[in-house]
Amino acid sequence: IFSEGYLQRDVSIGNVMILKRPEPRKVVTNLDSKVAMETQKPCQGMLIDADHVIRWWNRGPVRSERRSGTIPYMSLRLLKKWIFSESAVFPHSALDDLESFIWIIVHILAVRVPTVETARWLENLGIQDKESHRVTRKGMAGDIIDWYEDIATCPRPLQPFAPFLGKLLLLSNVGAKAATHMENMGTRGQLTKEHVYERCRDFYLKYLAIFFEASEALPDTW
Repeated sequence: IFSEGYLQRDVSIGNVMILKRPEPRKVVTNLDSKVAMETQKPCQGMLIDADHVIRWWNRGPVRSERRSGTIPYMSLRLLKKWIFSESAVFPHSALDDLESFIWIIVHILAVRVPTVETARWLENLGIQDKESHRVTRKGMAGDIIDWYEDIATCPRPLQPFAPFLGKLLLLSNVGAKAATHMENMGTRGQLTKEHVYERCRDFYLKYLAIFFEASEALPDTW
């Protein structure tokens, strides 16, 4: 989607569809050989709902600068901006969409691995007040990163998942800073389409490397 020039802007659990029967797909050749190899396999799921899709380089339409997303999956960076100003105008980045996928995984984990901690996660994800929601979700991220850095402190049922989730959340922190840096470059007229593409492409590769590593370690049912 990004390579074709689009941003989905509402990556959420309701917009990820698992196919009943895997289908052939176009092989992705513009990232790296590992991605090309993986995309030769049948597609098992897809991202749906184009209501908020925009061209990521064409910022012409007014709505392209407006907040978009579902609160439990919105990047913490965008959520912070929304808390600061209800009518805030700011660019939504591919790096924000990538972080949203992490929160989908956290939500699925909270449902499929019942523990005291994941029950609390479900409650936190349901908080509608933006400021309270952001504070609790930052706390969730901090707990997961702590578990990744010291796996002995992680509840046993969550130990298989803490390493890759911790890596993803640390990467999303770096991505948030990169997105803000590009936003600042844009306000100074220094940002180019090529810079955005290469910077985001680098993060796609880093995210995918973590996902591929996790897919080899987790049960087939995941």
